[in-house]
Amino acid sequence: PTDRWHTDEIVQYQLTLVLPSDLVAGKYDVAVGMYNWISSERLPVVQTHGREPDRAFVGSMVVK
Repeated sequence: PTDRWHTDEIVQYQLTLVLPSDLVAGKYDVAVGMYNWISSERLPVVQTHGREPDRAFVGSMVVK
């Protein structure tokens, strides 16, 4: 639960990303976001050079 996280704590979470078999080859940005579990509203994200106010871009991936 996020209410148990501490400031500057690194929380790791592993998941499997299933991509459509007809996904076009190319480079894709990977972004993550968080939601309020009651309202399903996206929560704001604060990051240096943030492109979007409600998601954090954490890397990219190449589909071949």
